[in-house]
Amino acid sequence: MAGPHGERIAYAMYADRAMKTPWLPSVPLQLAIPPDGVADVLLQGRAFIPQDPLQGHYTDTVFLTLIY
Repeated sequence: MAGPHGERIAYAMYADRAMKTPWLPSVPLQLAIPPDGVADVLLQGRAFIPQDPLQGHYTDTVFLTLIY
């Protein structure tokens, strides 16, 4: 994530609530779509905050592409 003065905070994304299954950009994630066609996509994240981070708003953008 990028901060207000160009600082960065590393983070990881996971495909489960327990944060045991990493969600890697290069690996497709398979979902089971029920007959009604509505499915929730779970995305958990964990930030690795450095010691003495600069205060501010840190952001990043995640794109999700669905192919069915």
